[in-house]
Amino acid sequence: MVAYVQKPINSTTNNEGYGLLGAFALNYTFLAVFSSWYSQDVARFLTKLRLVLISEIYQKALQITSQDVNLGSATVLMNVDVEKVLEGFKNLHNVWEVAISAAIALYILYQKLKAAFVAPLIVIFLSTLLSSGIGGSVKERQLNWVAATEKRVTTIAHVASSAKGIRMLGLTGAVHRMVTALRVDEVSAHRYVRKIMTYVWVVSNLIFQMSIFSTYMTFAIIALYGGKSLDFDILFTSLSALKLVTSPMLSVLQNIPEFQSAAASLYRIQVYLTSGVDDEAVEDDGNGTSVSEDVELRALDNRSRPSKVFELSHASFGVDRTRPLLHDITLGIDEDSFIMVIGKVASGKSVLLQSLICETGLFSGTLKSNGSGIAFCPQTPWLRNATLRENILGESDFEQSWYESVTWACGLKRDFAELKGGDASMVGSRGISLSGGQKNRIALARALYARKPVLVIDDMLSGLDHTTEGIVFSRVFGRNGLLRKMKCTTVLSTHSVRWAPQSDGVVVMSDGRITAHGPYAELATSSAFLEAYDLHSGDTESSASDFDGNGPEGTSDENNLASASAEAAVEPEDGYDRRAGDFRTLTYYLKLVGKKVVVTYLVLMTLAQVSTSLQYIWLKELARDSDSPESLRKSIGIFTTITAVDVFFVAVSLSHMTMVFAPSSSLSMHAHQLAAFMGAHFSYLVTTDVGSITNRFSQDIVLVDTTLAFAWVNTTYTLFEDTANFAILIVATPPIAALLPFLAGIGYAIQRVYLRTSRQIRLMDLEAKAPLCTHFLETLAGIQTVRAYGWRAAFRARNDRLLEASQVPFYLLHAIQNWLKLVLELMVAGLVVVLVGLAIALRDKIDAGYLGLALVGAMELGGGIRLLVTAWTELETALSAVARIRLFSTQTPQEDSSSPPATTTSLSSPYPSSPLSPPPPSWPQHGSITFRNITASYQEQPPPTSSSSPSPSPSPSPSAATAVLRNITLTIAAGEKIGICGRTGSGKSSLVATLFGLLHLQQQKQHHDGGGGGGQILIDDVDVSTVRVAALRSRVVALPQEPFFLGGTTGEILRLAFVDRTVVAIAHRLNTILDFDRVVVMERGEIVEVGSPRVLLDTEGSLFKALVEAQGQGKRKD
Repeated sequence: MVAYVQKPINSTTNNEGYGLLGAFALNYTFLAVFSSWYSQDVARFLTKLRLVLISEIYQKALQITSQDVNLGSATVLMNVDVEKVLEGFKNLHNVWEVAISAAIALYILYQKLKAAFVAPLIVIFLSTLLSSGIGGSVKERQLNWVAATEKRVTTIAHVASSAKGIRMLGLTGAVHRMVTALRVDEVSAHRYVRKIMTYVWVVSNLIFQMSIFSTYMTFAIIALYGGKSLDFDILFTSLSALKLVTSPMLSVLQNIPEFQSAAASLYRIQVYLTSGVDDEAVEDDGNGTSVSEDVELRALDNRSRPSKVFELSHASFGVDRTRPLLHDITLGIDEDSFIMVIGKVASGKSVLLQSLICETGLFSGTLKSNGSGIAFCPQTPWLRNATLRENILGESDFEQSWYESVTWACGLKRDFAELKGGDASMVGSRGISLSGGQKNRIALARALYARKPVLVIDDMLSGLDHTTEGIVFSRVFGRNGLLRKMKCTTVLSTHSVRWAPQSDGVVVMSDGRITAHGPYAELATSSAFLEAYDLHSGDTESSASDFDGNGPEGTSDENNLASASAEAAVEPEDGYDRRAGDFRTLTYYLKLVGKKVVVTYLVLMTLAQVSTSLQYIWLKELARDSDSPESLRKSIGIFTTITAVDVFFVAVSLSHMTMVFAPSSSLSMHAHQLAAFMGAHFSYLVTTDVGSITNRFSQDIVLVDTTLAFAWVNTTYTLFEDTANFAILIVATPPIAALLPFLAGIGYAIQRVYLRTSRQIRLMDLEAKAPLCTHFLETLAGIQTVRAYGWRAAFRARNDRLLEASQVPFYLLHAIQNWLKLVLELMVAGLVVVLVGLAIALRDKIDAGYLGLALVGAMELGGGIRLLVTAWTELETALSAVARIRLFSTQTPQEDSSSPPATTTSLSSPYPSSPLSPPPPSWPQHGSITFRNITASYQEQPPPTSSSSPSPSPSPSPSAATAVLRNITLTIAAGEKIGICGRTGSGKSSLVATLFGLLHLQQQKQHHDGGGGGGQILIDDVDVSTVRVAALRSRVVALPQEPFFLGGTTGEILRLAFVDRTVVAIAHRLNTILDFDRVVVMERGEIVEVGSPRVLLDTEGSLFKALVEAQGQGKRKD
């Protein structure tokens, strides 16, 4: 084209011009169409690859041994490693594409530059060698970084599922510091990866500049010594060829670390898939049992079932491969029998039960099982974040009559009746909205509903009060209970040895061995049984006839919390205006980075792009002065200086971006999100899925660490480059500036159509992964239960459904991004056609040098548009994660409304609005506690209307359906030991929880005399509503029902000196509080009796005495 505009104007050259115009139009149109076609095929490939990888990871999660279960491992593999593999494979085909285009371009260079074509070849070879050498060390560094990420995500998952225990223990600050330290370690590990990426980026981004410099310096030196001079035709043809080589080569060199990262992630996935048991060792059988390769399993003849369901002979078991925990176990369990396993703590009861369901390793001996189907209730009940009914049904179909029988037998009917949603109430993540007793009974109901011929239950009766325990045992395990009617073989480990006479046999465990076993009548006088019995001396022998099975069913004092969970909290992003632009999110991100850091980067990037443009422009002067040796030497010197300046600014700007810009934003955003999470109100955490929170701290944070920083630098660099190329187009052909308004209009229309859709799909893509993440976590948490019930096929099907749902936005996002790329490249094709048409029409008025630059710029603009779209779409995806972080940080309800983690727009405090102030350093010095007119609920209530309100009707009292405590007034003197007792559902746990700010105190209706108002809790005469909850929890010692351990030695965790401390204890075993100073008896959320336990025991008509006598604990053994 440059040679054409220098030809004379005549009919022949005019026809030639029309041919060039058509050639340019076809070339750029085909380039746009075929590149988009290729990108769409790549998107289809990536979607299929993602499906395969996640499916295989989940398949392995169902087979992995119990001791190898790691909640964070599978989550990180799904959210981090799979994404890394996809990023690497996305550009895999660029390698052979570059090889073909490089060969063609080098041939063109040889035709134009002859021997000088060797210079860029050497530069490309050295750059590739250097980048490969540097990028090769990414694998090891990335493995260290991902391991640090996995450790942090595992900790977050554990913390999210232990919210109540952490808050009651006052460990919020300690956990916050621990996670922050893990984050710092993770960013430090990632620093080495970023450093390697920086080297590769600098080398790849300088390949064009160095190729230009080496090529034209070589050609100029040859010209100085009598060689062919550099004219515009040679210059711009060779420059185009250099672009054809270096542009794709730049992309490939930048992809080398991505290829290495993909290899490292594939290696991690491979290690995970090949770890633990063999793929063939654990398979679903027809009846839903699972076996280990070390266990001998005998096939059964269905026509005659064996008399022994389990038969163990000199068997030794262990939970890992290092040492056995059970030794020389010889035991036979008959079908249709009810066996109780008893023993002291850590005697091996749980390991024995896990061995029966083949979840431990067999070191020696044999285990024979009929494998006819087992239902398993672990010691820690496993529940999905689903409704109560869905948890009971499991994978079975609903059958009304059987469902009613099971729920009645488990004492759940009254629980359902008191819940707003009934059995449609959500249980929360890991059943967080239920009490311990409720969770046990739900797990038991699931086992009964499954109608398996074998039932293995690990300490299900713990956590139940005496009455509820008796009702459940009578209806389920008693002589006329459901299990007897079902003729189900039952193995129950328990501390409630008082039920031993109701069993068909008793197994006594001690130190990993069976010390005695046989019928109760034979063991009643044996030393082993008497020793185990003495461990539970508070228990007395009970008969199922003591409970008629129709007594009042206990309910949990957390029923209202379950109701709150049924009305699950809306995730912050659900309230996000999806039509809003990314500008606000980008501004938030840049503010976190820091004004000085952002300005420095933009200045450096501007200087780098200006120097690059000057390099192009000076090439034109170099060609113009190539006939004069003196001018040529001067131009060579200036060109060398410009190239050196360009190299400097490109290297400095990229280094600043990766080593300063990116780390500061990563730490800041994680800190904001972590502060919002740790400061969130308990009621919010109950109604927010653990998988959703874990997804935020895995996928969103990793996007910030990786995609966001590099997408930002690619977007800004390419945008500056495209702007410079467009400016050259206007300088070369000024009339093209008239197209600016038209192009701006097209661009506005495109962004209206594209952004309106892409934002929603981007958020859908991120949000669709949360249920998948939750399913992964739930499966791993309950893997023993899933395998025992034979539910692996059903859980695989559920995972496939969730995965398919997440595949839709994943693929659609790529599809609309490819549509955008096609539209923009067609727009560039139209721009090039206009440029060539103007050049043909005005060729006698156009500078050939500037036209050459314009044509090279137009060619680069097409590739630049493709790179810009790719970078921008990656930036959009990362900004979606930033938007989720921003909204979570600013809209999560906080406990201390005066101390939000960030600029807060929606806050909630557990106490009525009060100014917060730090308590005295010595507070509480004495330990007196006063509850004054307390009414509280797990759900936040709107303040009632005062009596002076113009409302025609009086303000209603707090709703009986939501208040778990009503009108509580209680004074506890300093140093007193107070025992809190009552049946399940009486409000014991809720009363203690109010001390730690876990409940919302409700405002009471004011009296006409001005009295009343909100209730108060005072500790040493200090209203706790005026104290920050973090300070309150750090000053009051708690022992929650489900403790949380930070880790460390036993001496660091346990604190035994409570002699001079105020103690408030919830007791189911009333003999443990007979020496307390006072007891408080509660009923239906109210205090009904207060007094000394010894005095109350001697008082006729005492409710406390009645409770003690019901348990047969009136006499305490000294």
